[in-house]
Amino acid sequence: MQDDGERETVAYRPRLQEPVGDGRPSTEGDVRWLVRALADLGRWPRAATERCYVCCDLRDAVQRYQRNRGLCCDGLLVPGGETERTMLVELVRLGSAAAG
Repeated sequence: MQDDGERETVAYRPRLQEPVGDGRPSTEGDVRWLVRALADLGRWPRAATERCYVCCDLRDAVQRYQRNRGLCCDGLLVPGGETERTMLVELVRLGSAAAG
């Protein structure tokens, strides 16, 4: 079993390769990670986890998440940025596969 120090190290390793958001060069893998992460956090419908592109609904889901967490509400995730880090901490606490 990992101690808290090890879990935090794992939580802060960026999962995104490129920024994800409107007008950004979002990779398919990054968008798939984002929708799986949002679904695990109860913020995206499980039936739509095969999405591989950014749309208005995805941007809006990210903005709602950011607003609810008191983060910069721009609908954008960057590798290692505050939104990705906050999501990763929650995903680790939930034991989500998206955290690993």
